[in-house]
Amino acid sequence: MTVTTRAGAKRAHEEATNQSHQDDSGSSHGSQSSSDSPSSSSGSSGSQSERLLAIPAKKRRRTLKDYWKATVPEGQPFRILDLPAELRNRVYNFAMDPSSYSGWKNAALIRSRNRAPVRLYGTVKPSPTRPFTGLLAVNKRIRNEYGPLARRNACIRLLPYQINPFFSTYHRPPNYNYANSPKLLQISWDHSYNDSHMLPMNLMRAHCPTTTIEFVPHHLANNEDPVCSACEDRHWSYNPPAAIADEIKSYDYLTHLNAFLAHDNKTWLQDIRDGKVESVEAAHCGEEGNTALHVILRFTREGAKECFKEEPILDAAEAYFNKVGIKDRDFYKSVDMYVTTKVN
Repeated sequence: MTVTTRAGAKRAHEEATNQSHQDDSGSSHGSQSSSDSPSSSSGSSGSQSERLLAIPAKKRRRTLKDYWKATVPEGQPFRILDLPAELRNRVYNFAMDPSSYSGWKNAALIRSRNRAPVRLYGTVKPSPTRPFTGLLAVNKRIRNEYGPLARRNACIRLLPYQINPFFSTYHRPPNYNYANSPKLLQISWDHSYNDSHMLPMNLMRAHCPTTTIEFVPHHLANNEDPVCSACEDRHWSYNPPAAIADEIKSYDYLTHLNAFLAHDNKTWLQDIRDGKVESVEAAHCGEEGNTALHVILRFTREGAKECFKEEPILDAAEAYFNKVGIKDRDFYKSVDMYVTTKVN
């Protein structure tokens, strides 16, 4: 029988603890020496490199970011003209007018600082007509590249006195160059204008059928109030629904004029392109709401000989309007058509 005292038990516990510490230190030294051996490290690294070489490398596509890093020094501004032509066209497409205007209810803006009605001054913010026009003033190269794209996508509204300057600037004779015609051209019309020279618009329609040309009521397109019957002024306190409806109805003759402009008979458009018609005048007379519209076609002597081959002249004119499809249109009954020519 063995008797263990308290002092003996304590001494035995200390010896066991020291022995375990020695075993742990020995095992750690052994593992470190084995990991530092050159044979084991070279074998593992060699096998890993062989595996990497066995995997085929994938060809990475170059992106715009790579092009940016390769061409632009860090911290330097980037020039748009340093881009390829395809990317410059993408940039120009983002600088197009996204709006789609049509009719007087959604008319194109006529100037950058549009005057709003008095009652709307607190709520309406002025909208720029063409916010990207500044690109045309950068340099000649950008103007030559961006200008045609911008003009083909433009929606323009002109006053009658601006028609001739517009066509003489962008579509001047003898070449005219209607390739870059706007997608929408609106004429802001008022009853006070007596007549309009329409041949430039007919020529644009004949050479560029995708262009829409239309007359719109000027005051209605500007969201102005109807004229007060007492003071003959447009102010915010006079806007009964009946007065607004009467003003809209007073411009009904513009519907017939727009239908005449949109007439797309092939023979008619070819006569316009060939110069057989040398003048087209639109005029109106009568009181508002009872307006008579006149369209006067003036032919050249050669054009009259080719177009009017019957006698008398009245039968010849009717035969011509029937040939070019005007007589079958609804506006023919609402528009007084006149035909003239130079005799001497």
